[in-house]
Amino acid sequence: MEIVEIKYKTNFFSTERTIVFSDESIEFYSEQNLLIRFKKEEIKDFRFGVKWITGIEFTIGRVYSVDIRNNKNEIIKVRLRSLYGINRNRLFKKYSGIINNIYEHAFDEYVRKSCQEIENGKTVTVSDIVFNSEGICIDPKKKNSLIKWDDLVVNKYTYYFTLASRKQPDFYKAFTFLTDWNSPVVFSISETILRDKKLQPPHMCCE
Repeated sequence: MEIVEIKYKTNFFSTERTIVFSDESIEFYSEQNLLIRFKKEEIKDFRFGVKWITGIEFTIGRVYSVDIRNNKNEIIKVRLRSLYGINRNRLFKKYSGIINNIYEHAFDEYVRKSCQEIENGKTVTVSDIVFNSEGICIDPKKKNSLIKWDDLVVNKYTYYFTLASRKQPDFYKAFTFLTDWNSPVVFSISETILRDKKLQPPHMCCE
């Protein structure tokens, strides 16, 4: 896989930052100085989302946020700030590119292996969600918290998604992309297995 470099500024006056993706690692630079390097095998979690900047009476901007965490609880924080819509489209393109590359370089292989293990009868746990060949256990601390695959509904909204029982719609768990670590991984595993089983795939819902 080729090396990918994405350069950005947190805001107009900040120094240039660069995040570099390779098969071996993710590196984070300020100007030409390496701040931190995560080896691929050290990368444990990530999350992303949009924070709104509010003025006295109305919203004046947004912050595109991406966090990557390793097994030492060190965090790479990426922030792209747009005020009054300035450079919003350009920053969103960089934000999307960063998310896609994190997933491709660090989590795509993990999701594929996890789905294969689940299909082969093994148990996989991600963010306190237990996946097995029967379905998803959304609260391992409680009995009867398993939602079978043919009963599972995944509702995707702009900033979050839910795992819910079709038979009992009030029995569900919600994940917010901005705050919940590895919510994209939970979503991807659920989506992949439902698709492979030719069951109802996740779908967008209105807010």
